[in-house]
Amino acid sequence: METLALGLMIVLGLLLAGQFPIAFYYISVLRRRPPQLLEGAELPKAAVVLCLRGSDPFLERSLAGLLNQDYGDYEVHVVVDHPEDPAVEVLNACLDRHRADPGTREGQPEIHVEFLRNPSPHCSLKCSSLAQAIESLDDSIEIVAQLDADTEPHASWLRELATAFQDKQVAVATGNRWYLPDNPTMANLVRRAWNAAAIILMFLKQIPWGGSLAIRASVLRDSDLLDRWRHALCEDTMLLGHAKRLGMKVAFVPSLMMPNREDCEFRGYYRWVKRQLLVARLYHSGWWLVLLHGFSTGLLWLASLAVAIVAWIAGEQRAAAIGLLTAIGYPSVLIGLQAILAAAIHGVLRAKGEPIRRRSWRDCLMTPIAVFVTQFVYIGALFQSCFLREVEWRGIHYDILAPFQIQMREYHPYRGGNEGNSL
Repeated sequence: METLALGLMIVLGLLLAGQFPIAFYYISVLRRRPPQLLEGAELPKAAVVLCLRGSDPFLERSLAGLLNQDYGDYEVHVVVDHPEDPAVEVLNACLDRHRADPGTREGQPEIHVEFLRNPSPHCSLKCSSLAQAIESLDDSIEIVAQLDADTEPHASWLRELATAFQDKQVAVATGNRWYLPDNPTMANLVRRAWNAAAIILMFLKQIPWGGSLAIRASVLRDSDLLDRWRHALCEDTMLLGHAKRLGMKVAFVPSLMMPNREDCEFRGYYRWVKRQLLVARLYHSGWWLVLLHGFSTGLLWLASLAVAIVAWIAGEQRAAAIGLLTAIGYPSVLIGLQAILAAAIHGVLRAKGEPIRRRSWRDCLMTPIAVFVTQFVYIGALFQSCFLREVEWRGIHYDILAPFQIQMREYHPYRGGNEGNSL
């Protein structure tokens, strides 16, 4: 059993060592000096689409940031799921405040609000809303940005996205999310730990994030992307493959690491992470790498823990010690990597005036436990996502027949309370 314990330690150590160059390269990208942002007449005419179903906890902040962009010529298109949606009250209040006090910025957005007219039974409600908004855009629009209702855009958010399109080969520009929970519950910390690993993999495999994203308008007009959205569960994960087919690329914008302070509970988080993995399975060519990496590291770690327990029961103390060292050492290294990554991302956020609170003792003490729990949660979610044929998203159930054969069971207006847009 000692040989088995040593073998597991060596293999898991090699897999872990392979993650270091990727993680530190990602950190180096975050620390690069950002490019000079476009200004004035250089800025392409932009439209921003926000799809709403339910009133998210930070929707008011999201709308305030969206309506006060440091951008001369842009439109805001808000598509609300239903006239009786709880988001309508928040939206109207924000628009009233904006009209009464539009601020001091030179440019003011042209605001369009509409309701989702014909929810398609063959795609998600978000894809239906996006398609409806984009179809109505004027031909003068050069880039189309989108964000989620849990994204709080800072004043230069749209300019940072637009600047990425100076490279004519860029079809899509994207940022990513970073969780900053004020309340260090176990669910919040597990989500933060999982996301810290996920964003590095998303960077490596160039998986765009729809919460902070822009697409060159010509890509939408001159390709079949909108038609693909009309038969899809999500809009963002497929964009790398689509860009490659056009001979173009996805650009990651390091300055657009967007903070998210929403709370979650375990049930909602687990449902969300399964859906994240499902859309990778459906729409990204790198799914097999995600699967291989997740199962190899997760199962090897579980095997080390099992060897430690069995060896201890059998009285093989040396094998038990090696297994225990591996089982504790692997997540301990991940905690260290997460801390280094957090420091780099917090530097990006502070540069934009984002307040970063000092971590509480409770946060520090619970983080190691959360990282351990994350290993179990991730393996379970990864396994289930391989066989998932039905998913719930914002109270709507969808059957997954194939990547572009989605069937909504039944539409109904939103009935829940406040919850994150992604849950």
